[in-house]
Amino acid sequence: MPSTQVQSSFYEKVEVLLTEQAKLGEFYEAINNALVLDTDLESVLQKCAEILVEHTGAAFGRIWALDDTRNMLELRASAGLYNRINGKYSRIPIGKLKIGTIAAERMPHVTNNLETDPRVSDKAWVQRKGLVAFAGYPLVVEDRLVGVMCVFSQHEFDDLTLRTIASVANAIANGIERK
Repeated sequence: MPSTQVQSSFYEKVEVLLTEQAKLGEFYEAINNALVLDTDLESVLQKCAEILVEHTGAAFGRIWALDDTRNMLELRASAGLYNRINGKYSRIPIGKLKIGTIAAERMPHVTNNLETDPRVSDKAWVQRKGLVAFAGYPLVVEDRLVGVMCVFSQHEFDDLTLRTIASVANAIANGIERK
């Protein structure tokens, strides 16, 4: 490969990395602004869910906060395709369904193939909505569960997006703790 092609390829890769870093910076800034500027927990979490959907291109995103007196996750924010917070999945017991299992295990669950994911109970719904990927993260502060957040997508998540979502999960967990 001639040196000008090598240089061109190198500069293209650098440009892609710089663009990705700029997008990440915008994502973090938007989340941090939502966490700092709003004082009401519901409006903070709703804004965070909207930012998650916008910046990841997800079909929808949701955030549950833990009601530890009942050992139950309560849906506090929902954006995108589903934006209601009352309904079938508004209250999820710890250890039940995909979201409650993430809470119980305190481990993220990520897949780029929802149709084969054993944790998906309604595969027909996944197909109807054209959903491909899922990223769910427990919201933990100092070994204490405070909630769960997730995004469902109609496209696969790349590694950079998943790392970003994981980092944002930590910021949102700390925001819940402060509020």
